[in-house]
Amino acid sequence: MAKNTLTTSPLERADIDIRVHGPIATTELTQTFVNQTEKVIEAVYQFPLPRTAVIGSISVEIEGKTFNGEIKEKNQASEQYEEGIAEGKRSVLVTDKGDGLYEINLGNLPPKEKAKIQLSIHQLLAYSGNAAKYFLPTVIAPRYSSRRLGMRHNPEVNALAHYPFSASLNLSDGHRLTACSHSFNQSNDQVSFEGVLNQDISLVISSSKPVNGALYALHDNGYSTLAYYTPELPSETDAKSRGLQVLVDCSGSMSGVSIDHLKDGLEEALLDFNQERTINLIRYGSDCESEFELMYPFATLAKERVLDTVQNLQADMGGTEIFGALSKALQVAKASEIQSDILLITDGQVWSNEGKLEHLAKQINELGIRVFCVGVGYAISESFLNDLSSKTHGQLTLVNPHENMASALVEVFNQSQAQQHKLTVDLACSDSNKASFVSSNKLAYQNQSTLALFHSSSIPEQSLFAVDKCEHNSVEASLAPTEIQQALIQLVAARQVRAIDDTAAVTEIALKASIISPNTSFVMVDEEIVEGADGMPELVETPQMIKKLSSKRAMSANHQANAYLDMPSFYRVSSRSMQIDECMDLCFEESIMPRTISALLDELNDYLNRRSPNHKHYTKVLTIKFLTELGMDCDSLPKTFNSLDEEIQACAEFILEMAEKEGYEFSARVLAILNKVKTA
Repeated sequence: MAKNTLTTSPLERADIDIRVHGPIATTELTQTFVNQTEKVIEAVYQFPLPRTAVIGSISVEIEGKTFNGEIKEKNQASEQYEEGIAEGKRSVLVTDKGDGLYEINLGNLPPKEKAKIQLSIHQLLAYSGNAAKYFLPTVIAPRYSSRRLGMRHNPEVNALAHYPFSASLNLSDGHRLTACSHSFNQSNDQVSFEGVLNQDISLVISSSKPVNGALYALHDNGYSTLAYYTPELPSETDAKSRGLQVLVDCSGSMSGVSIDHLKDGLEEALLDFNQERTINLIRYGSDCESEFELMYPFATLAKERVLDTVQNLQADMGGTEIFGALSKALQVAKASEIQSDILLITDGQVWSNEGKLEHLAKQINELGIRVFCVGVGYAISESFLNDLSSKTHGQLTLVNPHENMASALVEVFNQSQAQQHKLTVDLACSDSNKASFVSSNKLAYQNQSTLALFHSSSIPEQSLFAVDKCEHNSVEASLAPTEIQQALIQLVAARQVRAIDDTAAVTEIALKASIISPNTSFVMVDEEIVEGADGMPELVETPQMIKKLSSKRAMSANHQANAYLDMPSFYRVSSRSMQIDECMDLCFEESIMPRTISALLDELNDYLNRRSPNHKHYTKVLTIKFLTELGMDCDSLPKTFNSLDEEIQACAEFILEMAEKEGYEFSARVLAILNKVKTA
């Protein structure tokens, strides 16, 4: 398979090894980086993961030599990394950026040197019947936000980027692969496939027998337990009383295969929609358009109008204002005065707003509404959709373009139509003590497995599942096989981290389980100093590939360099125009209120920080002209210098003295640059 053709990008390829053991999937993701320049560089790469996944162990190999790192408190890890960079040592930092995004910083990589970073990623598989879906995002597609976002939020996309991968899948006894997003080869229990990092990896794995059980592992003077069970539920439905509002994403990011797949599947699925059930359809993009102001039975003229709208769906409504569409659906639900649910169909390419989501989820729950999300396309933003569906007691279904959209939608129709069954879980331990931590679904669904995670101080014996209107059931607990004990421990810890608000407690849990979290990062610093390293490596960001397009929109090689023009205009704000806009905003603010010295130093710190979207080389920042334009009073500095080096040195000394007087602290990296220049 062809290597990366974008010669300035440090990412060469990825290798993926997936192992499935019951409801636990472990992925060994190895990313290979090569410094293809003649300078010592710092490679930066952002990548997505499922929101419920957790990164466990990390190994680093550079030119065949293995390096050991550790999980540390986030600020400590960052400081250690920056110190390593300043000292000219090979350094690696892996951080959780939030919203399902992670970042690798690989610093002081010499010319032509190759590095491999292997991540162990664990995730839980929820079974529907005897089948479960495995999902691994591979590309960060541009996402919409109503506010401007810097490069730290929207990584660069380059049409010439080409990152191949090879993947293997190993299944435990009784499991087999029944569907795959990529063409694959299978021999007994071994599956292999390959591709490039421009579309998500999606697998459907089936089991020959029901997947029920409870497994535990000893950890931190206690026990971490995973229980999984598929309850038998009565088949009665709320056919007439429970309506459904279908929210359809018609934003620009849905153009091509996503909107075609959605349109064909929804039209076919509606043929099976209950005629007596009430319905409404809302199309949304930058704005939203509701088909009705009240929900009407599908058997009336509503059916004709809805089907006509579906047949004419286009991805021509601009941005992705999901919150506005959800608010409109709540208005219609209140006016209709009937119990209803929401089906949201989208690629989810929108940045999450935690505060807004919490507020809206509270309103949704007060009305007894569930939000069922269906993610579509080659590059689904699973993180936001998972958050929305879980906070509203709904379900998330991911459908790639190779799967049957109509079947997936009919299944969601049935889920939302079924009566709600409240679920409670408990853990029976050897000494009658209760589990100190319990996390599970609040509702049970027909043919849907329920996953429950516990932490207890004593040995678990049984996991108890109680569903209203049904017989109570229990599953016996047993010691987990050795090969998945660490994964189980880290999955329970990750769930605790997401559920607990106490920062100190969360940090302690993450450190003991050795997982990356919002409060902890992985750091590795070599002992040797890299030849030619001066403590200021060239920053090289790794661009994302453009997400896979349908055959109708595939471009010839001659036009790929302009592929960004196919994106909605709000994705194509250049860094230059963004900086101009921000400067205009800044000038307006300055005319109202002068900035303090601390504010000026903050901005200077941002310019000198290599990982900032506003980063400039220090030789351009440490000049009287730049500092004066920034708003600093430079009258105490000489008017002329014998050389640029002399001017830069004087400016560095001037800034350090100013910071000392103000009691201002630069970041470790920026401070190292200023001190190095000052003493040069």
